[in-house]
Amino acid sequence: MRVLVVEDEWLIAEDTAACLRALGYQVIGPAPSVAVALWLIDEHNVDVALPDIQLYGETSLAVARSRS
Repeated sequence: MRVLVVEDEWLIAEDTAACLRALGYQVIGPAPSVAVALWLIDEHNVDVALPDIQLYGETSLAVARSRS
């Protein structure tokens, strides 16, 4: 399963990605912004996204609503 990590805090993003990899998931990203996350969804066959709600002052609702 391909999981997109959407997180603007580098340490949290890397820790989350490492945990997911250890569980056997293929990690896409981390994406630090909505624009990057939407681009990665378009470029990769993402099965699920784990978006942080607040990304540098914008919400990640567009990521949650996208067709991942």
